[in-house]
Amino acid sequence: MILRNDNDSKERVQDIVKSIYGTLLDKDKEYAINYAEWILKLLKDGHHNKQQVELNKQIRFLKPKTDSESLRLVKKLKQKRSKHMPKEYPTSLQKGDIINVEFGSGYCDELDSNHYGVILSNIVGSMYLVAPLTSVKPKGGEILYYDDLGLPSKDKTITKSYVLFNQIKFIHFRRLEKITSVKNGKKHLSPVRVKEIIDKFNSVIA
Repeated sequence: MILRNDNDSKERVQDIVKSIYGTLLDKDKEYAINYAEWILKLLKDGHHNKQQVELNKQIRFLKPKTDSESLRLVKKLKQKRSKHMPKEYPTSLQKGDIINVEFGSGYCDELDSNHYGVILSNIVGSMYLVAPLTSVKPKGGEILYYDDLGLPSKDKTITKSYVLFNQIKFIHFRRLEKITSVKNGKKHLSPVRVKEIIDKFNSVIA
C-alpha cells in the first residue's frame, strides 16, 4: 500500500516532516537548504534506481532472444532505462579515475557535501570503492598527498590533494558525477599511484 492510501501512516510522516522542519529552523540556512535538498534527492534517486533495476531484469531476459520483436523490445527498454540514469554520471570509469563524489549530508563526522574521489576498484554490483580527496591535511593517521592534479578549486592557491584513508568506502554510482570544466569530466591517477593508495589503506585496516 502506498502512503497516500494510509491515513494513519500519512499523519505519522507529517509529524516527522514537521519535526525535521522545526529542527532545521535553528540551523545555518545553507546547511538547512542542503539537508532538505539531499533528502529529496535520496527519494528521487531511489525511485529512479528501482526503475532502472527492474528494466535491467527485463532487458537481461530478452537479450538471448534474436527474433525481431524481442530486439525491438530491448531497444525500447534501453531507451526507457536511459531516462532513469543520472545525467552527470561519468560512464566508462576505470581504476585511477578522479571524479566528483556527492556525499550529501554525512552522519556526524562522516564526510559530507561534494569532494573529489579516486576510483580504486572495478564496479561491484552498483558500487565503486572510492578514496576521497581533500585539500585539508588530515589530523593523524596515514598521510599521502599528490601535487597539482589539475582539479578545479575555489582557492586556486591550493595544490595538494590529500587522501582521506578513514573515509574510503564503496559508493553507489549515482553519487558519482563528472568534474565540470575538465575534459571528459574526469582526471586520472597512474596504476602506480592507485597501488600506493591501496597498499597504505591495507596497512590502515590490517
